[in-house]
Amino acid sequence: MPKKISTIWRFLLPVLILLAAAPFVLIKQQTSQQLDSIQAGATEQARTLIRLLNVTDELVGEQANASMRLLKERGMALGMPTVNGTININGKLVPNLVLGTTPQTNRFDLVDEVTSLLGGTATLFVKSGSEFVRVTTNVRRADGSRAIGTTLNPSGKAIVALRAGQVFHGVVDILGEPYITRYEPLFDARRQVIGACFVGYKVDMKVLRDTVENTRQLRTGFAVVLDSTDKIRFLSSHVSRSQAERLLHEQSANWAFIKEDIPNWGFKVIIAYPLSEARAAGLANSLFVIGSGTLLGALLVTIILWQLRRLILDPIGGDPALAIDVVQRIAAGDLDHDGLVAQPGTLMSNVLRMRRKLRETMRTLQENADRMSLSASVFDHAHDGIFITDAETHIVEVNPAFTSITGHMREAALGNKPQDLGFASNDANFFQHLLQDPEHAGEWRGETWNRRKNGDVY
Repeated sequence: MPKKISTIWRFLLPVLILLAAAPFVLIKQQTSQQLDSIQAGATEQARTLIRLLNVTDELVGEQANASMRLLKERGMALGMPTVNGTININGKLVPNLVLGTTPQTNRFDLVDEVTSLLGGTATLFVKSGSEFVRVTTNVRRADGSRAIGTTLNPSGKAIVALRAGQVFHGVVDILGEPYITRYEPLFDARRQVIGACFVGYKVDMKVLRDTVENTRQLRTGFAVVLDSTDKIRFLSSHVSRSQAERLLHEQSANWAFIKEDIPNWGFKVIIAYPLSEARAAGLANSLFVIGSGTLLGALLVTIILWQLRRLILDPIGGDPALAIDVVQRIAAGDLDHDGLVAQPGTLMSNVLRMRRKLRETMRTLQENADRMSLSASVFDHAHDGIFITDAETHIVEVNPAFTSITGHMREAALGNKPQDLGFASNDANFFQHLLQDPEHAGEWRGETWNRRKNGDVY
């Protein structure tokens, strides 16, 4: 008989496979969740920095609007903007901007008056060809001098709007520093753009700088703020500028980069972190879940095995698969003794006892069949005529010699009584006495006169 897997192992193997596979599934799930969580956290950090800048923009922007209104009111009080000839500024010949009758080149009363009341900086530009040149301003260079004669950034966003006669509001770099600004074009009587008004407030970036420098994503991840030219403006303090520039340039697949734009500022906020650290964090978080799940699984398996043994294995007295196999073999007629034993009183013990009794019964039946076969052979080959009756003396079988002696065919004899076929023809009560007389005790030996089918007496 081929060796079969026991019921316990049939149960344990899937459970053990499940317990072995579960950690890998949990690790993958926890790592995926951790990566999503870290990415969400990085995105939220970036948006926090954006909100910080946007709040600054909103608060300072209102002040810039108030300054622009005041600058325009004071300028209009002087008169309509016009251009009257040209004037030399720092060796550059530019149109002479006049408000009413007051030239504004190198005249600082208007801009200083506005900034003295509302702070910030103010400037008047004159349009010179495609450029906008500062003719009066309190924007100062690094040496403290006023930035007279300097031009508006030709590649910036503000000059595009001014050339089209439109207002611009946003953050621009002025002499390397970010300003929240408002630019409005100056029109002459013919609605031609001849210059521009500017008010701006230099942004105190200390809060943003400190926030970015203190930002750390995982162990080595960092935050960086890029300006409109994609140069690093602020960076986490634990990362060198060269290392950050290299990582941003390479965009390694082993790093995640969360990018958020700040349209009003032209800045970009990037949160970068290594995926290996994110996966390690996911693995660390999954260890507790894996350990707890393994302990719970082991406890569950132990309880099930205990109940399996108490409710099934012990009452059966062996492996259920073995008991089923024995029953199937019995049903198929295989009653051979295979050396199996079982504890008394169990189902397996009863099955084995039943098999043993069936084997003994089959042996007895076989012996009886052998004897019957022998008797039948003697019956068929005897030279004496033999007939067999039932309890009512109806003939149920005859042998060939019976037909030869009496002349009665087997088919004709079956179902008749002996006296109907001429037996004991000289004594009508012979068979009645034979069956009822206690002296015979079911047995009689002797001779009678009988009549054959053809009438001969013997």
